[in-house]
Amino acid sequence: MLSITCKTGIRAVLFLATRLKTGDKFSIQEIASGVEGNEHTLGKLLQMLVKKGVISSSKGPTGGFFMTAEQVQAPLLNVVLALDGDELFTACGLGLPHCSASKPCPLHAAYAKVRDKLEQLFRTNSIEAISRDISKGAAFLS
Repeated sequence: MLSITCKTGIRAVLFLATRLKTGDKFSIQEIASGVEGNEHTLGKLLQMLVKKGVISSSKGPTGGFFMTAEQVQAPLLNVVLALDGDELFTACGLGLPHCSASKPCPLHAAYAKVRDKLEQLFRTNSIEAISRDISKGAAFLS
């Protein structure tokens, strides 16, 4: 499962992606309001996303967080990796430290298939593609 931090981060990234064409920059407070997130937690995760190059920020009176056209073309996987790492796609479904194809847990075969499909979903869908339905009003962030 995705962490709460990661889910909030994905919502924040999608919020910014849907506003790319405006050229606006957004404060933590504006993003938190748009995604129903905690400002303190959001501030920390937004900085992590900036450090990993998933989003951008600028300082000063006209500063804030934003995304570039290049950043929205990246796969949604980049957000997950920046905030949660790759454990979602590599860990054992039962949490066993040495589970593998040669020494599988009871759920290994079935869980590995689901885990691989989830990784494919995040890897093959760009941030822009996922944000389209939000822009059209067919999907919502809050």
